Amino acid sequence: MQFNQPMNTITVEARIQIDPAQPGMFYWDGQTFTFEPDEPWPANSTVNVTLSGGSQGTNRLPMIGQRHWSFDVGLPNIVYLWPGEGKSELYRVGLEPESEPIQITESEMGILDYSISQDGSLLIYCSNRVDGGSELHAYNLISSDDLLLLSCDAEAPCSAPALSPDGTWLAFEQAEYRLGSAGRLLPSSTSVWLMALTSEVEPFQISPPDHTAANPNWSPTGWLVYFDDRLKALALVNPGEDLDLVPSNYIPTSLGIVGSWSPDGTRLVYPDIIFPDEDDVEAGASLDEGSPLYYSHLYAVDVTSGRTLDISPGGDWMVEDASPSFSPDGRWLAFTRKFLDPERWSPGRQVWLMNSERTEVKPLSDEPGATFSSLTWSPDSEHLAFMRKYLADLSRPSEIWRVDVITGEASIVVEGAFLPRWLP
Repeated sequence: MQFNQPMNTITVEARIQIDPAQPGMFYWDGQTFTFEPDEPWPANSTVNVTLSGGSQGTNRLPMIGQRHWSFDVGLPNIVYLWPGEGKSELYRVGLEPESEPIQITESEMGILDYSISQDGSLLIYCSNRVDGGSELHAYNLISSDDLLLLSCDAEAPCSAPALSPDGTWLAFEQAEYRLGSAGRLLPSSTSVWLMALTSEVEPFQISPPDHTAANPNWSPTGWLVYFDDRLKALALVNPGEDLDLVPSNYIPTSLGIVGSWSPDGTRLVYPDIIFPDEDDVEAGASLDEGSPLYYSHLYAVDVTSGRTLDISPGGDWMVEDASPSFSPDGRWLAFTRKFLDPERWSPGRQVWLMNSERTEVKPLSDEPGATFSSLTWSPDSEHLAFMRKYLADLSRPSEIWRVDVITGEASIVVEGAFLPRWLP
């Protein structure tokens, strides 16, 4: 609310009524009053706000009569890249019946990747250029303003943007290319960089200069993790005000996939490769002739203590577990699983759910001829969206689906798209 004179804040806060009521915090910035709820209002609902008469200015003059406003809370949108072949642009589509896709971007040579702010108001995307370079843009989803943040040359293109939870930092990858013997640019290595969005600090490299690094990812509490290929470890960095960028911890891993943070930012779940040995045989691993030489399990690490635990359910060594994704309420961990033993083998990975206590595990899909990836949760933790690819006919385009995790009811969102993410 914007007032035309300084107000007695206590008299305003005492007379505000919001229905449905939500716990939250009041903020004042001069003559502007803001209420921020602790939890989102229910989707597909109407919020009514009433300010009763009697609120006083600092000059003690009262406001005569009451004021009333209302606004509708829509269903979440799904953002995705389309088409899967050729020049891809960003689109959004609502979950309302008969909702039509809306194109967000119009780039020169297509979009590579993107990141969405925690409040859903800002979209950071990376686009290709004709000369082989790339650009990082900030697109305001409320005003539709599109701001060029950084232009990267063909010899050092940027990719993999990752926006910090508070919106102050943008992490990204930058590749190094060298000129090959045939006169063509060849990839050499990648590094992780930081760019300040709220100050004039120039972008700077955060990973060691002589290390290949990739896959920057933020925790909900503002920690940055990236994969250091030279050390074969995930590096944890806290870019605070003093810009102390020395990693505070390293998590050994050979696969190099960052994984998913728990909503409270205390745990990181990531997949890693296992090469069975004699101890594994004694623990029940099957090493018969024809058995796979390696598997992948999910590991949960406490980022404070460094304690790491194998959390792949079932105690089964002959699986490939991947793509972990925490629900926003922390109750569920979604992941993909592929059985490797001859009796249950299938060409693709299926979607599975495991509760936080690891006492309930269930599959959400059972299509041996399809593989699933890019798992992403709705803000209310009730729906899961993912990409589905039919393996028996690779000419068929990929699809984005969503499923109700309680009822199991699934429906297709769009055909020919990829890399879905939820927009609050």
